Amino acid sequence: MKKPILRGNTPPHFIAKVERPSEGRRPGFVIAVGKRVFSKAVDRNLLKRRARAALRELEKNHLGEKFRIKITALPAAKTANYEEIKTDLEKTISRILK
Repeated sequence: MKKPILRGNTPPHFIAKVERPSEGRRPGFVIAVGKRVFSKAVDRNLLKRRARAALRELEKNHLGEKFRIKITALPAAKTANYEEIKTDLEKTISRILK
């Protein structure tokens, strides 16, 4: 696995790693929610859907077309509502753009 070329870190809910797309891997967003964060698949999928919806609203700069961005949820995301998720992802993306 290649090292990330850039790291945007937003405590409390998400960590983002950015890589250049390589052969066989398309650019775009990948959202990972581990079983340690949510033990039930229903809850993991809810968080993924909320994060995807927030990313659709924030994807004005088409960053996902140039890079492969992996967003990993942290345990603090358990209590996050949609607005908190959107705010944290916005901060993460703005840090990546710097």
